[in-house]
Amino acid sequence: MNKINLNAPYKIIPNKYKQYQKHYNIPAAECILVPTKTYGDQILCNVIWKNETGQMLIKADLMFSSSNIIAVDAIKDFILYKTWEEHIGKALA
Repeated sequence: MNKINLNAPYKIIPNKYKQYQKHYNIPAAECILVPTKTYGDQILCNVIWKNETGQMLIKADLMFSSSNIIAVDAIKDFILYKTWEEHIGKALA
């Protein structure tokens, strides 16, 4: 089981995009996962992404396996990280 930090930015691993995209109807490759609770190996997350017009969309309380998510790298995944920062900034305002 991976160590998951709550409220930190994560993303879905590439070989699970199709599974989660179909199951949750989300653009899996473009989503930020923000873990809110852990239940052993299962992680409850808020899922954030921007649509084609730049509007931020959120689906709350979706369950993911900790082995299917990885931390967002602020440099390699700059766009995803920036989306997370914008979400966190709005949550604190």
